[in-house]
Amino acid sequence: EVFGGHLYIGTPLGLTVRKADGGWSHIRGREGLPYEDVTALADDKHGGLWIGTTNGAILYRPEDAKRKWYFRWGQRYLPGNHVTAIACAPDGTPYFATDGGIGAIELKTATRQAKAENIERLINE
Repeated sequence: EVFGGHLYIGTPLGLTVRKADGGWSHIRGREGLPYEDVTALADDKHGGLWIGTTNGAILYRPEDAKRKWYFRWGQRYLPGNHVTAIACAPDGTPYFATDGGIGAIELKTATRQAKAENIERLINE
């Protein structure tokens, strides 16, 4: 997957990156990758690279100074944890083919107050 001018290659040992200058680097657990057994990659066209693994999905935002990695695992996010393919819609919504079926992760921004109100509503229901 070409992302940010570099070629990203998923492997069972993480990500291998061919940089625009021709150099190679590797991203593994010690560099922050939450799970190394990579099975699929997709550019969301909004600054994020979605990484499918045999144990969940990861959103990688290398340009974010505060937080680069978002690990998504379990029924809350995916119908199955073994991701076999990823495709991103034009709006950036990622769709995942998993061992449990097809699913999507809808990205929403919300304030802490809105999150707390949503949790309170779900508890009351």
